[in-house]
Amino acid sequence: MNLSIDRTTLLTIIIPMVALLFVGFISYENTIQSIQHDAIDNRIDLIIQKLEHLVSDVTDAETGQRGYIITDAPSYLQPYNYAIRDIRGQLGIWI
Repeated sequence: MNLSIDRTTLLTIIIPMVALLFVGFISYENTIQSIQHDAIDNRIDLIIQKLEHLVSDVTDAETGQRGYIITDAPSYLQPYNYAIRDIRGQLGIWI
């Protein structure tokens, strides 16, 4: 009878411990995956911001060029030149 009480006590302790370890492991894995997904999301957001800035600069360059062609006023080339310089900096082109 003493042996069966020990076995029952042992199972009563081990089963919840195994369950807690399993839940802890699953929680740890989910936390790691969440951190990795957040890092990927942040990187994607940064890339989108850079692309939006690049598109804005291209639009400014086109507007300045179009204004110069229509009016022949050199003042329209100033936004064009700034935009081209910024585009080259963003793309790493130093020409």
